[in-house]
Amino acid sequence: MNYFYIARFKGPHSKIPIGYEIHFDSTRHFVSVAELEKRSSNPFANEIADAAVTDGVCEKYGVTREIIKGLAQEGHFYIECPSLIAKEEEERVRKERKSKRQGDQRSQQNNPQVTTTTEDIPSIDVQSTSSIPSLGDYIPSKTWSWKKIISVVTIIIVLGLLIMDSLTKQSYTKNSENPNSIAASKTIENDDTEEAQECDPDLEDIICTYSIDDCDIDYMSKEELRIIRNAIFAHHGKIFKSQDLTDLFSKYEWYNPSVENVSMEELNEIEKANLRLIQSYENR
Repeated sequence: MNYFYIARFKGPHSKIPIGYEIHFDSTRHFVSVAELEKRSSNPFANEIADAAVTDGVCEKYGVTREIIKGLAQEGHFYIECPSLIAKEEEERVRKERKSKRQGDQRSQQNNPQVTTTTEDIPSIDVQSTSSIPSLGDYIPSKTWSWKKIISVVTIIIVLGLLIMDSLTKQSYTKNSENPNSIAASKTIENDDTEEAQECDPDLEDIICTYSIDDCDIDYMSKEELRIIRNAIFAHHGKIFKSQDLTDLFSKYEWYNPSVENVSMEELNEIEKANLRLIQSYENR
């Protein structure tokens, strides 16, 4: 199984800027962030060098693969594993919740007479018992808010449109050999483009300003998670090497491809948290 890593250059070098990131995959696995921090970049030297060649780092800064490999062997890179960070954060939250539950149970045992509070007992208005309840009465306000429900539904709709667009392109490719089907395929493609552009502000706002949690993405496929993850970088103008991602995000007015690499420092805290959560689900 491959794990996603980030190698951040810590210098010094006359051509490569400090803080430059190289993303790579490796089969090496560590049980904790602390264990990974004890290791230098030396074990990942070949993976970092290969990724530098693939991503065009060598060509961009005028260095060879062997130079990158040598720098990695000498420990000139910080190594991070986003999925490992997300896993430890999830474990920390789980322990805090467990500790809180145990504390509440001990508190109830020490005060057996206090079993309920006025907040636990809903008041009953006899005059209103015959009225028809609204939809909001059946949705726990502490768990779901209307804003969150609307955001989740919007994500589902946008992903549906993206999948429909992908299927339309495949259909267009298959029918391109038949001249009678070209006009119809172009019409469908143009319609999908207009629908995608109408929804693009929602996708951008959700990815960059809305904190995604497990219930938002637990049902998503690997391809859907890949699209959502790359939408974060597309928001910052990343130029994608994958043609399907370039074609997909080019439909959106907010996508302005301008940089080859987007560093973690350019992301806000919500985007970083969303990225770590999405990558943890991709690596399952």
